[in-house]
Amino acid sequence: MNDWPGFFLVGTGRCGSSLLRRLVGRHPEVHVPQETHWIPILHDFFGTREITLDEFIGAVRGVYLAKGKTTYNRILKQNGHTHGTYWPEFAARAQGLPRKSVVTLTTAFLEDIAAKNGRSLWGDKTPDYGQCMGLLERLWPGARFAHILRDGRDVALSMSGVRSFRFLAAWGACYWPAIAWRMAYAAKEREAQGEIPLDEFFDLWRRRLLRIRDEAARLAPGKYLEISYEDLLADPRAVLARVHEHLRLPGGRDWIEAAAADVRSGDAGKNRQRPEYLELTRRHAATLEALGFRP
Repeated sequence: MNDWPGFFLVGTGRCGSSLLRRLVGRHPEVHVPQETHWIPILHDFFGTREITLDEFIGAVRGVYLAKGKTTYNRILKQNGHTHGTYWPEFAARAQGLPRKSVVTLTTAFLEDIAAKNGRSLWGDKTPDYGQCMGLLERLWPGARFAHILRDGRDVALSMSGVRSFRFLAAWGACYWPAIAWRMAYAAKEREAQGEIPLDEFFDLWRRRLLRIRDEAARLAPGKYLEISYEDLLADPRAVLARVHEHLRLPGGRDWIEAAAADVRSGDAGKNRQRPEYLELTRRHAATLEALGFRP
């Protein structure tokens, strides 16, 4: 493993983290795969003790997304691999690690996926990890965190149409890893498909944002950056320059110009005249203002 400390892109979900992942991925040395979700689950299982490769992959393969795929299989598929072809090769190399743990094996996996994409540096984009940044800082002491946040009205409208957030609302949960193990979320399938008031998704956004900021307040100084989705759309070059500096990405900033060209500024404000948006504004103006958003 190299000495790169890694970074984590976090958020409430439906907040622009996928866009940020794609833009940072324009850096010629950086690869950021899709969500992992397994780190806090495996830490609950194993802590920081030494583990076997079988223990690691057995647990990783039990962490599911809302559409019934494992996070691990989705990452492999998006990088042109299957477990049958990928794991034996990876496991053979990982045998050489001086110590095998959740941290060293996860790092080795992320480094390996980056290398297979011709990159040398890894990041992780799992929005839910904003709620366990303190744990991640203890496990990866040098890692940095970038939190992209978005107006809760837009987030609530988006969450309401996404299966994973409907499961979170049905469970009254705030955190996908809490219901991801072996598809525990599926026990609330009927409720997730039923009627869920939009206010519940707004409250889910509020709780997730407050939880992230609570974690951020306990991080070491300089580890956390908060950026706005709306600012990213309005001035991508300025925001990406802040991200570049905060994550301590190597090399020049030429990648920013190419990344900025991928940003569609017309996406900003697209919901503002929707009746549901206006109703959320009427009911939740005080909450929005308290959290730093213009009602």
